[in-house]
Amino acid sequence: MPSVRISLCLSLSALLLTACAYAPESVEPSWTDAQLEAVAPGNAPSYVPDERLNRNALTEFDAAERQLVAARDRVNAAAADIPRPVGNTEEFAAEARERATPPDDSN
Repeated sequence: MPSVRISLCLSLSALLLTACAYAPESVEPSWTDAQLEAVAPGNAPSYVPDERLNRNALTEFDAAERQLVAARDRVNAAAADIPRPVGNTEEFAAEARERATPPDDSN
């Protein structure tokens, strides 16, 4: 049954690709062309305006930057405390077997 689905899917894909390849090109202008033609052409600005931030905004940005740096330092410190996995696969498997071995109850 899966082979029938695969062959049907491949046949439909080939049919769709063929249909797209032979589809006629659109000769009608797109809506973007109509919108661009409707707008009167304008001149580009001679410069980009330079807007300075006021002192309060700069103070807020500085405070937010300090908070962000402090949060980064806390996250990095917490990450340093997380034990790293064993890099060697064989060592990891040996430790996993050791943990999975039930205790000896022969006493």
